[in-house]
Amino acid sequence: MNKKLILFLGIFSLFFIFGFKNQKYIFNQKNIAVNFERVEKLEKEIEKVDENKNLDTDKKEIQKEDKEELALHSKKNSEKIKEIDLRTLSSNERKQAFVDMLLPAINEVHEQIKENKSIVEKLAVKTELTPEEKEFCEALFSKYKVEYGNWKELQGKMVIYPASLILTQGALESAWGTSRFFREGKNIFGMWSTNPNEPRIAAKGVRENGFIPHLRKYDSIEESVEDIVMTISVSDAYKTVRKLLHEEKSPREVAYGLIKYSEEGPKYVEKVQKTLEYNDFEKYDI
Repeated sequence: MNKKLILFLGIFSLFFIFGFKNQKYIFNQKNIAVNFERVEKLEKEIEKVDENKNLDTDKKEIQKEDKEELALHSKKNSEKIKEIDLRTLSSNERKQAFVDMLLPAINEVHEQIKENKSIVEKLAVKTELTPEEKEFCEALFSKYKVEYGNWKELQGKMVIYPASLILTQGALESAWGTSRFFREGKNIFGMWSTNPNEPRIAAKGVRENGFIPHLRKYDSIEESVEDIVMTISVSDAYKTVRKLLHEEKSPREVAYGLIKYSEEGPKYVEKVQKTLEYNDFEKYDI
């Protein structure tokens, strides 16, 4: 009996040990399988995130390319329109051609101002400027007619004059690009000349005192657009315009600051506001 009992206990022990190890092995295998599934799932999620990132990057690249292509197309279209005599077009065609011709120039001027503003913000807080930075700043202070070192006043004058008002005033002053001064000298905004040494065009007629008024002559539409923007930016006559722009008022409200732009005064402001609204020019403001 003792031998049989010992033999039974021995067999049982072997079975128990082998069975336990086998169960442990199976359990571990299951854990490995579960972990493997988790890893696979995690890898797929990472791949999905990476794909989405790539899609977002691709989308941004496409948008950037589309924007650049649109700007290039707009510029090319503008160059073609410049060769057209706008007087030969119908009223609606003339208006659209005028807008298409000015917008690239407006955007170019605006982008330059934004870039300069960004540079000034960084340089204004520096304790010491490099010779190149100082030269850049001196030119900018001079351009905006501000004493060197008065950063606050400089930044206050570096305004982005709305595209809607530029288009409106251009339409009024040049009769939608059909005036003699526009055709002969790209003078879009009726800018007078008091400097006999600069390129200019004589107006017809002589004043009572024998004075012959002149208007400025420009080499490009961009120069004409930049001139009105700089005039609004530096002249004391347009302090109110700059104040209203800093207060983020609407173009219609900003127009009240143009009361000194024309001898017509309040009547001119009213013309600007009506032309602005009738042609829905605010849609061109960024």
